[in-house]
Amino acid sequence: PTLNAYDTSPLTKNHELYAYAYYVSNFTDADGDSIPSLRRAALVADVDGPSIQNQILISGVEDFQVQFGIDATGDDQIIDRYVDADVIADDDWDKVYAAKIWLLMRSDVTQKNVKEKEFTLAGVEKTYGSNGFRYFLVTSVVNLRNLKQQ
Repeated sequence: PTLNAYDTSPLTKNHELYAYAYYVSNFTDADGDSIPSLRRAALVADVDGPSIQNQILISGVEDFQVQFGIDATGDDQIIDRYVDADVIADDDWDKVYAAKIWLLMRSDVTQKNVKEKEFTLAGVEKTYGSNGFRYFLVTSVVNLRNLKQQ
């Protein structure tokens, strides 16, 4: 979208910028409530200029992982494997066609007779449940459309 601007040149257009950083916090509503949550820091426009706004997305998220699906051969646009972002070279991001997301969710209150359960997130196995909370895993693969192809 084009925003109103003082510059009327057809060569110059202003566009809105959306910038987010996602993270898992050890609280939901107030520091010390011990309910983890998925949050994001959003760059927002303020009367005094840009600022960072802390936003809660989902309560009960214990862990959040993302891996990227790449076409390792670079010739057929078919995902060969999922890798961490730090494995992808700067000039290989055009081989990324999907993102795989893991959310490990936790109940808000402890319960009796909870059995430990092993979960695998982004290739790492961890055991949860010894603290009396129930856990479950949600995964999804998001295909990245609108890719800029050479």
